[in-house]
Amino acid sequence: ILPYLYQDKIPSKLNDQDAQPIRELPTDMADAAITYELCSGIVDKDIPLVKIAQDEILEECGYSIPEEKIHRVTSGRRVGTSGCKQTFYYAECTDDMIVSTGGGIESEGEMIDVYYLPLDEAKEFIFDESLIKPYGLMMAFLWFFQYSPHLNGIHNVINSKTN
Repeated sequence: ILPYLYQDKIPSKLNDQDAQPIRELPTDMADAAITYELCSGIVDKDIPLVKIAQDEILEECGYSIPEEKIHRVTSGRRVGTSGCKQTFYYAECTDDMIVSTGGGIESEGEMIDVYYLPLDEAKEFIFDESLIKPYGLMMAFLWFFQYSPHLNGIHNVINSKTN
């Protein structure tokens, strides 16, 4: 049985009732399973959401960003199987904030590679349908292009939101 990411890639194997679970994916299949996602985490502690965001940025990406530099953008609910609430944050990071390689917690099954996307390639990236990515990532990029303080000089948009 193959992960759901392969439903549109290898439909003939998904319909094979004799299929055995796959413990290690062949290279060509593993390459097709790469997903591009925002840094994120679950709310499993009774602490402010901005602190959870800060912790996840450090754990997954390796950046130590002061809490006051992490700005709330918006929140909304996922529609479909979970209905969970998602809150988006914006933070600017620089190379001097790197304190580790990130990558998540391997013992929890996380296998995260930090992907640095040049800004001049970002619009093409978000509309490239061959890359597996959630809509939330696309929304975050579109928000950035509309409201980024450096692109549009409207820093008060993010500062007017409460953390």
